[in-house]
Amino acid sequence: VFRGLAEEMGLNPNTSWLFLNRFGQSGVHVFQLNSNPNKKMYIRVMPVGGQCYEEGPFFPTTPRNIIRMGIGRTPDLWLKPDWLLICSLLITSVIMVGVCAGLLVSKG
Repeated sequence: VFRGLAEEMGLNPNTSWLFLNRFGQSGVHVFQLNSNPNKKMYIRVMPVGGQCYEEGPFFPTTPRNIIRMGIGRTPDLWLKPDWLLICSLLITSVIMVGVCAGLLVSKG
């Protein structure tokens, strides 16, 4: 689609800064400026019946929004601590230290 658009714009002497496109499939599309590749615009086309997490057509490109829209990778998440496991290991280690101390005292 966009290769044809580039060819068409190259043939037309009146260069336009605006174009329209209707996306036929859901997915993520990334556009970047030729003059500055660091400037990007992400477009997420939702499937039929899909719903955005928030109302509105445009959102800032923050890591939070990128992740919520399913465009970027989720960073390693911190999991809630498993207190049962932590307490069990702590109690076991205290008992082991007590047993070892008891054995040392009984031998001495």
